[in-house]
Amino acid sequence: MNNNWMMKAVPTAIVLALTSGQAIAHSPSLASPASKQTTAYAVEDKPLAPRDLVKELAADNAAQASVRHLEGTTITLTFSKISLSQGAVLEVSSPSRSEAHRYTSQELAAIFKRYGFFNAVAINGDTAIVRVVYPQGATPGKGDSAILAGYAVSLPPKIHSEMDFSHRRSVSCLKNSHPELYQLSDAIGMLVTKKFNGGTGWLLGTGNAVITNHHVVGGKPEEKVGLIPGQSMWFNYQTKECEPKSDPAATLTEIIKIKLDRLLATSATGMLHDWSLLRLDPLEYREAAIKPIFGGLALSARHPINERVSLIGHGLYKHDRFHPLPDPVQREKRAMLVDYKGKDCTINRSSDFGPDNYASNCESAGGNSGSPLFSMLDDKVVGMNARLGEDRGSEGIRGDYILSQVQNMVIEPETAVMGTGHVKKDYRDFAAFTSPQTFSFKASKLSFSPLVEGRKFTHKSEYSLLKSVAQDNLGKEVPVIFRLAQQNACGVSNLEKTCSKSGPTTLSIWIDPQENAASVPQGNSVVSWLPIAVKSNGKLIANQMLHYQYSQYQPQKSPFNQKHTVVKKTLKSTGENALVKLIETDNFRSGITAVRPGEGPLAETPIDNIFQDGDYAGMTPLVAEVVNQKTGKKFVLNLRAGLINSCTVVVSARGNWTPMNSSACKKARPGVNNFTSGSVYALRQDNTHLPSGRYTGLLPLMVRQWDTRATQPVELALDYLVK
Repeated sequence: MNNNWMMKAVPTAIVLALTSGQAIAHSPSLASPASKQTTAYAVEDKPLAPRDLVKELAADNAAQASVRHLEGTTITLTFSKISLSQGAVLEVSSPSRSEAHRYTSQELAAIFKRYGFFNAVAINGDTAIVRVVYPQGATPGKGDSAILAGYAVSLPPKIHSEMDFSHRRSVSCLKNSHPELYQLSDAIGMLVTKKFNGGTGWLLGTGNAVITNHHVVGGKPEEKVGLIPGQSMWFNYQTKECEPKSDPAATLTEIIKIKLDRLLATSATGMLHDWSLLRLDPLEYREAAIKPIFGGLALSARHPINERVSLIGHGLYKHDRFHPLPDPVQREKRAMLVDYKGKDCTINRSSDFGPDNYASNCESAGGNSGSPLFSMLDDKVVGMNARLGEDRGSEGIRGDYILSQVQNMVIEPETAVMGTGHVKKDYRDFAAFTSPQTFSFKASKLSFSPLVEGRKFTHKSEYSLLKSVAQDNLGKEVPVIFRLAQQNACGVSNLEKTCSKSGPTTLSIWIDPQENAASVPQGNSVVSWLPIAVKSNGKLIANQMLHYQYSQYQPQKSPFNQKHTVVKKTLKSTGENALVKLIETDNFRSGITAVRPGEGPLAETPIDNIFQDGDYAGMTPLVAEVVNQKTGKKFVLNLRAGLINSCTVVVSARGNWTPMNSSACKKARPGVNNFTSGSVYALRQDNTHLPSGRYTGLLPLMVRQWDTRATQPVELALDYLVK
């Protein structure tokens, strides 16, 4: 095998792999200083040698970097400077793009003007992908920069307490015993501030208002209005069942992360009056239907003494309360109805901190700051936890006092809203040419309804239309029109028609570029939510929350410019299966990513995102727009990408594009000439939808070597014949 890479590499530091306080960096300038790992706290700050992502643009419109910390459970990226031209955006996501968060240049400019730094929303898992994206055809301005300075990582806890915490039950345990309180608890979320530190917050009343402790989010009394950089509220963070026997992390529900927008008011008076009033991002709050799905709590004007109460929040579980360990696996929502002695939780006296405070035997822990204290008589909030108390008890701010402070700033603070729950969340990338995104439901006789207030379906003969409002590259709100159809035992139809036959249903959602050309022009992209209630025989089975990005670009135009050394390849088929080889190397850690959303994975391919069928199983899916040369009509060509190397050849002829681990591979095949060969395949079985004719197109790709950090742009010309 050729010991050289298949093409001249353009070296650039793209990926950092990090573990337990030290960086495994293949460029000395990128190595972070070693830091002593603590065993008492699970959040650690990791500085990095500053790197300007704008200077690492791999194409005209996108630069990408990856930060990984082995065993990390969340990654929060920190930027010391961001200055981007109008229309450029910063995007932080997980490798599989199961979650992605985007920030416009205007939003970032306002944050840096006020704070001088920026922390992105924490990404679950051990890897965060960050991209700087410019509109198609645009180039960075002279002063543009995006300097990644470090990250914070939350790690599995190292200290476990021998104290008994069996009285702190998963909130799912309330489903049968206290159904109304369980439903109201949907309004409680985990606040993630600065790193993974934070506490608990809860939606109040019938509008966009969140209450928590001042010490959770900070702020000064004179700062009645202020942006909150990179802070978020995590809804639906709980186990699916009561006290799961398996690892709680494996039974968590689908978390909904919504950005916090502003600090509206705060007491900022230390322990005496420890409260703050916040607002969620208005567009996300509205378009994700947060109030209809998660509801809101009601403050009580009463202050009950020796009356049963319960404390619900995101406190730490099974750890020494004096050594808080903010590990996300340990922060799922829990309820305390009794203390550690088995006695009912009550407000048993006034606090020594003053008449506006209370003391309770109900236990709290790190992360319970801001947790609501409910009356068990009427399920209204009678207090908010603020600190630890005597004998494993807690203390906090009286609910009637908080009501007196916020009642003129909150819509109906004494009125509760019951959310509907039943969240099913997905993130999807849409492009102008991509095939419909599908969602499967096992139940039959389904009906669908929009969850955003005032939205209705417009039904056509074979599909329905639904409007969403999204944020574009400039930070403006623009309409996006979706098409939706259902396929069941009765066939394909719009969402108005019902099917009396039993059987599963597939919901298809797609975007017609012509219907959105005015609001999302070429070179632009938008992000938002599309929530839909799904019922079977009139009973709610899921609130399908689709978090989406829609990108409008010219698929036939290359994103690379003349300053890049671009390798050009051609994949040509004369009607049969065809392939083109892109990688020929002795390096095991070679892989490929797409350059533009909608065409394929933008990072390492997750194992569950591969083909499973036949001789070509285990391969990565790619798609490209192609044009019928006779009719001029546009279609989608489905492709597969796969690796063959001296490891996978033993078990399977091909593998997906996930980079191999070289040490494990050599151990599996000692004494074998090591090699990696990578190809893109066009298979007839994947493209039976194409009519007869010749199709041409272009697919830009980025080939990477993960240990040398070398990258190589590739333009793959497509010439596909259907006889």
